[in-house]
Amino acid sequence: MEEFGQIGFSGKLRPSQVASSEIIREQLDAGEKNLHIVAPPGSGKTVLGLYTWSDLVRLPTLVLSPNSAIQAQWVARAKELFNLDGKEEQILT
Repeated sequence: MEEFGQIGFSGKLRPSQVASSEIIREQLDAGEKNLHIVAPPGSGKTVLGLYTWSDLVRLPTLVLSPNSAIQAQWVARAKELFNLDGKEEQILT
């Protein structure tokens, strides 16, 4: 999409995240719009979610988090893992 410019993921996925992203891609290709990722703390759900958004979905996205700490984690990881192409102001909390 034009409005996302050159935003791109610059991180590296773990093998388990690569496997999960392949399943997610299959689900998206099949027309699924609701995805639910369940994994233990520290397994990389935030990074996988950001990768999914930036490389597979590329649409405006609402991320709901259970508390402000997780919310801040998403914002920090997004700023760390992306070339935001000057669009940092579009990450809202």
